[in-house]
Amino acid sequence: MEKIKFITAFGEIVAEIRREYSPKTVELLLDFLPMKYNVPIWLWGQEIFFFLPDFLKEKIDYENAKVDLQIWDIAYWVRDPAICLFFGKTPISGNKKNPVAAEPINIIGKIIQGKEILTKLTKGDLILMVKG
Repeated sequence: MEKIKFITAFGEIVAEIRREYSPKTVELLLDFLPMKYNVPIWLWGQEIFFFLPDFLKEKIDYENAKVDLQIWDIAYWVRDPAICLFFGKTPISGNKKNPVAAEPINIIGKIIQGKEILTKLTKGDLILMVKG
């Protein structure tokens, strides 16, 4: 199984790529990696996200996009573009126990290692995404 890593000051988060969810999205993102520089993260409830270069908007479109997600999902946010890592509820999850995205996003994988790091990260911490 292919993997990607998210490198932070607190350690590495590892995810398995799941091509079956969004194969075109995964292929284009893997072609883009490794990122050339660290970028700051943002938080929205128990979701961490970080922005990617705008040129990806022209290459990656909605693909089996969903708003109802599972904890530990990793997804590509088409509109901005960004990578989203879910480790709990978002502000619009309401009574649901799982995360709900603000708009449809393409699921690309699952976090399998370094889950505890997600709760240590705060807005502005730096992250780097590379092939694992």
